[in-house]
Amino acid sequence: MTDYKNKDINVELLRIVACFLVIMNHIKAFDFTGANLNRGALLINGLVTPAVGIFFLISGFFLSSHSTIRRSWSRFFKRVALPAFVLVIVTGYLRAWLASPADNGTVTTLWQSIRKAELIGNLRNIVLGILAFDAGVFGKYTEHLWFVLSYGAVMIYLPILLAMIRADMEKWMAFLSGITLLRLLMTDITMQEAPPIQLYIPKGIPIQPVYCMLGYLLYQLVRKSRWILSGAQVSERPDTRHGGCQRQIRLLLFFAAFYIVVMLLLWKAQFTYTYKGLAAGRSVADMEEDTYYCTWLSGLGLLSSVGLSGMVLSLPLKRIPELVKRLIVRLGFYTYPIFLMHYMIVQKLRIIELEPEIKEKLAADGTQGAILYAFLYAAFIFTITLGLCILIHRSFCFLQQSIRRMTGKKTEIMS
Repeated sequence: MTDYKNKDINVELLRIVACFLVIMNHIKAFDFTGANLNRGALLINGLVTPAVGIFFLISGFFLSSHSTIRRSWSRFFKRVALPAFVLVIVTGYLRAWLASPADNGTVTTLWQSIRKAELIGNLRNIVLGILAFDAGVFGKYTEHLWFVLSYGAVMIYLPILLAMIRADMEKWMAFLSGITLLRLLMTDITMQEAPPIQLYIPKGIPIQPVYCMLGYLLYQLVRKSRWILSGAQVSERPDTRHGGCQRQIRLLLFFAAFYIVVMLLLWKAQFTYTYKGLAAGRSVADMEEDTYYCTWLSGLGLLSSVGLSGMVLSLPLKRIPELVKRLIVRLGFYTYPIFLMHYMIVQKLRIIELEPEIKEKLAADGTQGAILYAFLYAAFIFTITLGLCILIHRSFCFLQQSIRRMTGKKTEIMS
C-alpha cells in the first residue's frame, strides 16, 4: 500500500464520507406509511444526496497536464472496471445462496449455489450489460454497478477534458459546467411548477464529465488555500502559514454555509414535490421512489456534492495525529471495495430478516430512532464489509507472495 504521507488526507476522508453515505442510501432507513409523509425520510434522503456526485468529483481531482489518455484508461480498467466485473462473476456463483431462504421456505446452501452457477451465463451478462449500458442486465445484487458504467462516460470525454486542462482553459471549463448547471436548475424549477411562459432549457454536455470538470476546478481552488500544495509544503515562514491558515478557514466556513443553504433548499423542494404528488393522486409507493431532488442528477444535488466536498477538502487536517492519518488512508484505500461488496451484504441481511429486526428495535422511537438506526446500521454494514475486504486483500497478497516464492525456487533449481 502507498505510504500515507504521499496521500491527500482530505481526499481520503472524502472517499470515506461518500462511501458511508452510499451505504446509508441503500439500507432504506425509512418507509413511507399510509398517506402521511415521513419528514425523517426526506432528511435522510437529503443527507445521502451528495454520495454518488462526490465520487464523480473525485475523478477530476487528480487530472493534470501530465495525465495521459492511455494511463487513465489503464487505471480505469484495472482499478474500476475489472474489480466490478470480477464481482459480477462471483455474485453469479453466490446469487442462489444470497436469495436463500426463498419466499416458499426453500434453503440453498453455498455449495449448491456454486454448483448451479454458469460461468458462460455470467460472462454473457457482462457483455450484454456493457452493450446496453444497463447494470440491471448483470443480474440481481449487482444493480449498484450502474456507477461503473456511468463512470465510463467520464472516460469517453477524457481526451476533451485533458486537452482543455493542457490549454489552461479553466474559464471554458467553468462556462460549460455553468451551462449544464443552469439546465439542471431550470429543470428543478419546472419540476415544482410549470412556468407561465415556455422557456428554452439548454442541453449542455452529459452530467458525468461536468462533475469531473467541477472536481478539477474545486480541487485547484482548495489547494491554493491549503498548506500542502501538490504534496509539498509551500513555505515555513510564519506569515505564509498564518495567511494560508486564514484562507483555509474562510474557505471552510464558506463551503459549510453554502452546503447548509443548498440542503435546506433541497429538503424544501423535495418536501413540496412529494406533497404535490400525493395530492395529485400518485401512490405512496410511487412517491417513495421518486426522490428527484435527492439524486445526483438534479441541480441542487450537484451543488450539494460540491458544497460537502469543498467543506471536507478545506478541513485543517495537517496537524492531526499520525495514527489518525494512517487510519484515514487505510480506510480510504478500501472504500471502492466496500462500495462494490456492501450491496450484497445489505441484501443478504435483509433476506434473513436481520435488518428488519434491527430497524424495529432502533427505530421504535419514530423519526429520531430511525435516524439513529440509519447511522448505526450503516456503520455496522461498513465495518462488516471492511473486515471482509481486508480478509480478501490479505489472502490475495499471501497467495501472490506464495506463488512468487514457488516461482523463485523453481528458477533457482533450474539454474
